[in-house]
Parts: sequence; structure tokens; C-alpha cells
Amino acid sequence: LRMVHLTHHNVPAWSGHVSLLPVLTVDLNGTPLHVAGVHLQQTPLHVAGVHLLAPFTKGRESARTGQDTALKQRLGKISGDVVAMGDFNDWPTNEFVMPPESNFVEVWPWLHPNNPGKTMDETNTFCKLKIEEIFFGRSDKIFVR
Repeated sequence: LRMVHLTHHNVPAWSGHVSLLPVLTVDLNGTPLHVAGVHLQQTPLHVAGVHLLAPFTKGRESARTGQDTALKQRLGKISGDVVAMGDFNDWPTNEFVMPPESNFVEVWPWLHPNNPGKTMDETNTFCKLKIEEIFFGRSDKIFVR
């Protein structure tokens, strides 16, 4: 594998907001990869690191949904094979999902269809003390296309 290029794309939550999405472009040199049943063979492969806003209050929910939309649009514009992974800061009333027409597959449910795979839950003492209960769930995700 050879790193070819690193770019940063803005995925803003509101007008004037800056939230950078780093995308690393990798040359696979003809080496096929298989991730969650998806055969990645195109060169180049794009790897994106995501960390979306956590809403914390009902008043910031619209900012988060705006950022969801911006991220979906940005990922949709990247041609070729893509791996997007990171902290999507999901909460029960608004889980981040890619639209079916995007052809992105979320890795965890594909590999573990009957397991919710919580990143954080009520059994973790740190989470109980420091993180709001609405964030219990699987906020760390990997999508491939």
C-alpha cells in the first residue's frame, strides 16, 4: 500500500461552521481487499476519519442533523472505494445511517446481525458518571463502499 494524498473536506453543522473530514487516498497496487463482504479493488482507496458533533441539548439537534446531511453529501461525492469510520455520536432518536442508494454498507451489523454492539452502555462506570445516558449505544462505526 502506498499513501498518495491527504485532503480535508468541511462537513459543517451550520453556515460558517468548520468541521474537517480527513480523507487519505491509498494506492492498493492491485491488491484486493475484502471488508464486510465488500470487494475493494479499485485504486485508489479513500479512507475517511469521522467525528461528528454530540448534540448534548435538544437545541443543538438541528445542527447535528445538518452535519449528518453534509457528511452524506461529501461521502457521496468521493468516487471509487471508500472506508469511512469514526465516532458518529449517535443517540437513540437520530442514529447515523447511510441511505441505501449510496451503496455504503455498515460493517458491524453485517458481521454481527443479532448483536447491537454497544460502544458505551450502563455497565461502564465511567460512562455512567461522565456521559449522558442518551449516548448509550454504538456510536463508533465503519462504513464501506
